[in-house]
Amino acid sequence: EEGLPKPQAIRLLGQLGIFGEARAAQAFEKKKKKSAQSGHVVAEELVDVRTFLQVFAEEQRRERKRMGAQCGFSAQEVQDLKNIFNYYDKDGAGDLGPKDEIRIITDLYPEIAHDAEMRP
Repeated sequence: EEGLPKPQAIRLLGQLGIFGEARAAQAFEKKKKKSAQSGHVVAEELVDVRTFLQVFAEEQRRERKRMGAQCGFSAQEVQDLKNIFNYYDKDGAGDLGPKDEIRIITDLYPEIAHDAEMRP
């Protein structure tokens, strides 16, 4: 039987950036259980090309669905944006008031923020 050694297949999926190695290992285990339930014998330590591509495609579909629910942002990007928002929302009110906006402008455009001619 031909295929990639399972650890190599897991690393490769992780390198493709769809998900980490732990999640790749779980996806292969899930695929192996499905195959066993349908009567197919699956080699324990090898991942054939078809299985590899199926796992990759299934995870890619899941990731696209997740990103669609998050306006096209990955989970990491959503977390980063929340962290930035929380950094500027000093009073924790869940919105950015005038003082918060001044801090944002000062951080992003210091040359404009400190120029008296540029202020209203």
